[in-house]
Amino acid sequence: MHHRFPRIVGALGLAIALLTGQLVSSALGATPTVTLGSGQFGNENVPPPYASGATPSAVSSGNVSGFYIWAQNDDTSTISQFYLASKSAGDAVGATWFRVDESDPAHPVVETGVMDCPVSHGSLACSFGQLKPMERIYVTAAFITTASGSNCFPGSPEVGVGPTGTSYMCVDFQWTTTGTPPDKNGRSHGDAFDWYDAVDVGTSNNFGSQFPFCDPVTTDCTTTSGGYLTVLTTGNLSSSNAQTTRVEAPPQAQNSDFSTSALQAADGEYYPDPSCTSQTCMDAESKFFGEWSWVVVNDGTNFQEPGDTGVPIHVVLQLYRPHVHPNQVDGIYHQWNDASGSGEENIYACPSSEPPANGDVPCFVASRFGGQNLQIDVWMWHNGPIRGW
Repeated sequence: MHHRFPRIVGALGLAIALLTGQLVSSALGATPTVTLGSGQFGNENVPPPYASGATPSAVSSGNVSGFYIWAQNDDTSTISQFYLASKSAGDAVGATWFRVDESDPAHPVVETGVMDCPVSHGSLACSFGQLKPMERIYVTAAFITTASGSNCFPGSPEVGVGPTGTSYMCVDFQWTTTGTPPDKNGRSHGDAFDWYDAVDVGTSNNFGSQFPFCDPVTTDCTTTSGGYLTVLTTGNLSSSNAQTTRVEAPPQAQNSDFSTSALQAADGEYYPDPSCTSQTCMDAESKFFGEWSWVVVNDGTNFQEPGDTGVPIHVVLQLYRPHVHPNQVDGIYHQWNDASGSGEENIYACPSSEPPANGDVPCFVASRFGGQNLQIDVWMWHNGPIRGW
């Protein structure tokens, strides 16, 4: 027994060592192959090269920016758990996601409905469960836009894109297999895959922009506002800031498509003034007052539906002492180029001072406010520049 005991201990030790090795190998395994990209289902960017998922590409500080990103398991094994967190100067507002089977790229299969992600301490806290081979997770994420102090994109070989402007917000999207993102020294618990992206931060008072995020899990986004449907140019009205523009988009504009301009309002020659080449425009031009205001809602979506059942775009113009009385506003000249084609129109006064019935759109209501200042409420179906005459 004295001579056999070490052999038994040795055999047990070898067995334990082998078993332990197998467990460690099984637990750690090889790093799965995960491909990251940007874009939405049916309009995705498949790298290389990498492209930003920011929508729109420039957002006013304090407004909501949107990002369309995705991750796909290109390994032969199932990832048992998959998560997404985020790190940015601005807090996360929320995110929605769904799963697609990309086994046959020519015929992808949507496997789930739209689900949403919680937010924890200003970061996304998405949990997707298992991710099988060739499954892809599409995410639409929204953040309060706050300028970053530095560029989070470390460059190649990391994936994603860096900022293009001088003022920007950088976002580090942290896909992981543990739900715990890497620490400040880059050490991760398990496998981590970072997608870096950025949105330019608009700093001009003559420009307002944002992504109209809406969570369809909690809100009927076709009829109810998720809270981000208004953009405006800013600053107090004065001789040096003679006009402001506020655009209120209809609920159907929510969750603008990837890479569109989403919602924008601009004036003060932020964009070049359009040219008057038609007789309709030239006839109005001799009476123009104020500035051109630009209205952008999802790159030219037409919100007029059959039977005038849609919800129009509402634009509010405020002008500093234009020396024009409300009853002297003859019309609003408007031109557009959108999915319905290009066109122009003169918009005339509404039948009453109340918001119009759909059958009366387009129309406007002019009124005084703050002494000699002028406000013009305009309801219209199309995007495009407008100006009073």
